[in-house]
Amino acid sequence: MKKTLLLSLSLSLSRFCSTLKTTAFTQA
Repeated sequence: MKKTLLLSLSLSLSRFCSTLKTTAFTQA
């Protein structure tokens, strides 16, 4: 149960980071 939660959290975190990078790149 905890492993799934951690995996899901890390996945959404990486998605968030990738979105952030794309946004920063677009604004630059």
